[in-house]
Amino acid sequence: KPIGYYLKLADNCLTKGIDEIHLQHQINRTEWQVINTISDKSAIAKNELIELIKPFADKQAVENVLLKFILKKQIEAKNNMLTLSSKGKILQKSCFDTQQEFRKKAMNDISESDYQITISTLQKIITNIK
Repeated sequence: KPIGYYLKLADNCLTKGIDEIHLQHQINRTEWQVINTISDKSAIAKNELIELIKPFADKQAVENVLLKFILKKQIEAKNNMLTLSSKGKILQKSCFDTQQEFRKKAMNDISESDYQITISTLQKIITNIK
């Protein structure tokens, strides 16, 4: 079968697994992007967050996510700066830890060299057809 078949199948499997993890934690992918980005930065300006999330969600979607997390007391907003509350940190860590286990499962029996060859091949395909 052509490479596109395997790419699509792998993408579907990865997406399904991550979506199930998010569902377990009662969040969606956009909500994960928001809470994880804030966690990575410790504190971030709202406008910077919106810009970073732009490839995944528009401004209104991010605003809606922020409102949800603020109402649930998982994100704190002070002087246009966003931080995770202790509840938000627990959610992010729990979801992240579950994702790490899923990634380990996905990479089981795949050597580092096989992984690097795959990434290199995919990068070449992308370069060739851009």
